[in-house]
Amino acid sequence: AAHASELSFRTIEGLCLVIISPNVPGAMVQYAAECRTLGIPYIFDPGQQCARMSGDELREGITGSRLVMCNDYEFELIRQKTGLGEDAILEQTGTLVITRGEEGCSLYEKGSGSADATSRVDVKAITPHRIIDPTGVGDAFRGGFMKGMARGKPLNECAQLGSVAATYALEHLGGQSHAYTMKEFSDRYAE
Repeated sequence: AAHASELSFRTIEGLCLVIISPNVPGAMVQYAAECRTLGIPYIFDPGQQCARMSGDELREGITGSRLVMCNDYEFELIRQKTGLGEDAILEQTGTLVITRGEEGCSLYEKGSGSADATSRVDVKAITPHRIIDPTGVGDAFRGGFMKGMARGKPLNECAQLGSVAATYALEHLGGQSHAYTMKEFSDRYAE
């Protein structure tokens, strides 16, 4: 993290999507500015850094992003620090995803025309077979969600993929101890 601000997207070719996850706040703002300058779509996922970042830093990360992703607690911090609610955030980004633990997640998208209202779709969480450890559940959700994005899936399917991946993490000890085959994942997704 001490060298985070020394890294640059300018040295990497062929980027089609970036996720800016919790890091040094100044570096996160720098990455968002670089993505906007270079025309690289990005997901802004401030995570636990919401507590450390100022309202201006959060606003800088949100502005111009393709998607903002946070949990309900982090969203409340963003709202308090920036004064921006769902609709105001959607004026700065295309999509807002708020995860809500066992309640699933909510996807907010702004309408395509000036008269179009904001749409909200709620995606249910998968019922776990057992609950062992919540460590890494958010990261697993993001991984599944981004896999769906990489495959060009609609956002509600991305969220469903994220939910399945998150459930596997919840059912195992530690953030990276879970594993599954493609068939196991597909069968669980079909449920």
